[in-house]
Amino acid sequence: MGYAHVISEYLRDVFSLPKPLLERIGVDVEQDAYHVRFFTDVLLIKEGGVTWKDGQRAFETVAIVVLKYMLYTGSRGAKAYGDWVSFKDINGSGPFVGAFRQNVELRLETSFEGKAAILKSACERLGGVCLDLPNYYLAYEFVALPMIRLRLYFNDKEEIFPPKSVVLFDGSIERYLDVECIAALGWIFADLLQEDIKNSPSFLI
Repeated sequence: MGYAHVISEYLRDVFSLPKPLLERIGVDVEQDAYHVRFFTDVLLIKEGGVTWKDGQRAFETVAIVVLKYMLYTGSRGAKAYGDWVSFKDINGSGPFVGAFRQNVELRLETSFEGKAAILKSACERLGGVCLDLPNYYLAYEFVALPMIRLRLYFNDKEEIFPPKSVVLFDGSIERYLDVECIAALGWIFADLLQEDIKNSPSFLI
């Protein structure tokens, strides 16, 4: 089953949902379309597909994450954690932990080693709010989707210490996305940050 077929099925299901459920999770509802914030941009969801507000078609992985967010409407009977949770502590993450570490946190460490100023600019471009956390050189909080926040903590290489990147999710994340989509959101997030160093995206397909 290809992504296009999955997206088509999700779109059909989304447009069968009661509109008040979607409004409850921050979706702007129009007669024949929905608008959903994704970081600092806006996605337009119509029965024919998912596009950005400028009309460009969204990458399939972005479309799937956003449509799953809409389908779950925050009503999944999933565990709620404390304020913030790491990916490895999310229920069912075991098979994906290695890939998440490799393709999100480690990739940010290697990409932005010695380039903290570029990472800071990238965080601000994505609407990140700077946090005052003394243990980290950079700490930002983002609104990925209307009800989903994530954080990035980063320390650059210093003397004998390698660079360190930590990505955390809002403690209610599992109510809005399944573990595969949480992993995908982290991967997309890393790709979006890397745009500032002109690396080819690895997951935005």
